[in-house]
Amino acid sequence: MRELQPTLGNGELEMNPSDYDELLTQDEAARFLRCAPRTLEGKRVAGDGPRFVRLSPRMIRYRRSDLESYVAKNVRGSTSEYFDDPGPEDDD
Repeated sequence: MRELQPTLGNGELEMNPSDYDELLTQDEAARFLRCAPRTLEGKRVAGDGPRFVRLSPRMIRYRRSDLESYVAKNVRGSTSEYFDDPGPEDDD
């Protein structure tokens, strides 16, 4: 991606659609992932879902590239691979 330069007379940046990642609503992201929108809400709370953008307290968006990365990160070769990650260790 090229570096953006001020191109408007007032010093603001002019962006072309190719300069930024497409932002999807929760419903659009859920359709992309083939899951329920509530599933994405739960994953946001748990911290194990795709990265998201909070534009305001009630406006959540997902970058298409983050959804694609989330899918790629979760590709498995067998069901047993899911349990290979021991998770956080207990320090008792």
